[in-house]
Amino acid sequence: MLYDRQFTAWAVRTALSAVPGLQVHSVPEDGGESAPRHLDVLVTDHRPRDPAIGTRAAQILLMSPTDPPPDLDMAASGFAGHLSERSTAAELAAAIRDAAARDAPERPDEGGFTLSARERQVLRLIADGYTHDQTARRLGLSRHTVNTYVKRAKGKLGLGNKADLARAVLTAGW
Repeated sequence: MLYDRQFTAWAVRTALSAVPGLQVHSVPEDGGESAPRHLDVLVTDHRPRDPAIGTRAAQILLMSPTDPPPDLDMAASGFAGHLSERSTAAELAAAIRDAAARDAPERPDEGGFTLSARERQVLRLIADGYTHDQTARRLGLSRHTVNTYVKRAKGKLGLGNKADLARAVLTAGW
C-alpha cells in the first residue's frame, strides 16, 4: 500500500489485515529499506513518484474517493484497475485477488524491452536466488510455466544465462 492520505492508508490496512490469506505492507514513498521487494498487488491513491516502486508490483490498483479522472488512461498509466474508497473490505479483497491472478499486459520498459509484469516478477525472484521450483511454488505456478517465462525473457532481452538475467534485473531495478 502506497498512500498520501495516512488515515485512508490506516483504514485500508486495518480492513485488509482481517482478510485471511492477504499479507498487507505499507510502502514508503521513497521505496525505503522497509518496503518489500516483491508485491503481487500495490494499492495506491496516486501514481508512484518513484518508478522503481511500481516495478516491484505485478499489478497496481488505484483507489480514490471518486471515479478516476476522465483524462486518466488506466492501462497507459500502469493501473490494472480502479476502486472507490467506498468499497467494502470484501470488494477490495476480491479486486486484489483478481488483480493478482491475472498477468498484466505487456508494456515497454526503459530499455525498449517488452516484458510482462509476470515475467518481471519471475525474473526478480530468480535474481534474488530462488530456484525455478521455489519461484513456481511462491507464485502458484508450475515449474514449466516458470521455465517458459524465463525462456521468453531471455529471448526478448537477448541474454543467454541466469547471471546475465540477474544482472539485467538489478540494472533495470525490476
